[in-house]
Amino acid sequence: LMEHRDYFNTWEERNYLQEFFQNIKPGSFLAQDAFGEPDSKRVFQSLLEIAIPEHREQVNELVLENEKEEAILKKLHQKGKYKPYYRYVAIIKADGDNMGSTISHLYEKGIPVSKIVEQLLEFNLEVVKLIKEYKGQAIYVGGDDLLIFAPVKSGDHHLFILIDKINDAFNSAMAVFSVKPTLSFGVSIMYYRSPMFEALEKTDHLLNKVAKQIAGKNALAFSIQKHSGHHIKAVIQKGYGMYEHFKQLIEIFSSTNEEQPEKFLSSVMHWFTDNETILNVIFQLSEPQRCERLAYYFQNSFNEAGHKVYQPFMKCIQAMLLNVFKHTGSTREAIQITYATLRFIHFLNTKNDE
Repeated sequence: LMEHRDYFNTWEERNYLQEFFQNIKPGSFLAQDAFGEPDSKRVFQSLLEIAIPEHREQVNELVLENEKEEAILKKLHQKGKYKPYYRYVAIIKADGDNMGSTISHLYEKGIPVSKIVEQLLEFNLEVVKLIKEYKGQAIYVGGDDLLIFAPVKSGDHHLFILIDKINDAFNSAMAVFSVKPTLSFGVSIMYYRSPMFEALEKTDHLLNKVAKQIAGKNALAFSIQKHSGHHIKAVIQKGYGMYEHFKQLIEIFSSTNEEQPEKFLSSVMHWFTDNETILNVIFQLSEPQRCERLAYYFQNSFNEAGHKVYQPFMKCIQAMLLNVFKHTGSTREAIQITYATLRFIHFLNTKNDE
């Protein structure tokens, strides 16, 4: 049992590890080997810098001047450059599903395991490229295991576009195998001043205890922990159309050219909380009747002149509700996943801190 016990000094006069990270020079071979050629005076950015890719240079300068974080956000606000989601960072953790089955099949066919190592290396190189383009920070990229810190939004792209590209890169690398593994994700969107250990634990829980516990795996579990205390979470399985509807809802709403889309979105979310009982009655009908009655109910609920521009968005909401119910058989789960999607869209578009 002794070898399983932690061994460390109860007291040390000098913290050599702390001194190493404080005094290491960006140009040293150790820093270059770990982080590549440095483009700043530091080898790792603060969470606030990661969260604000559009104004990173300005934020970087203020951080180096030891400006307080709230003061930095205030300056962005005064210059009209502030977005509420700048206060949040996404932690993304991914892991391959059923890799053992793929390796066993290679062994049975007499194909060396080094083949999957080659494909994973190809995948890793592509992931590093994608993270850099998105202006995120790769913490760990090794084989089918990923840990990434990323902004909620970078330019015109949100973090689920990054995840989609990573997923496509994995599928492309694994396409050469007859038995193909999949990739599951845990995504925790946290307030930038939240305890890091808790955020990492939550991301690990979302991946291993939620996404990878669904039959068939190949899922994405995400949560948003608002500074106000409000918590949003959902798990969406890929490959059954649910995830496609999830992405479509975000894109359709983003492309809607209206002055107050946030107000309409809030009314839709309130409608969901008040109509679960009626929706449950509709979902108990046969599939053709279910689709027809749901369409009628939406038309009757959102029939004002100002709602016409949102018809593509509303049809996508209906399609997502029907698809989730078809695969889960649960009205509550259909509402919960769709509602969480709307909350994320609201999170991206709101002009107010919550």
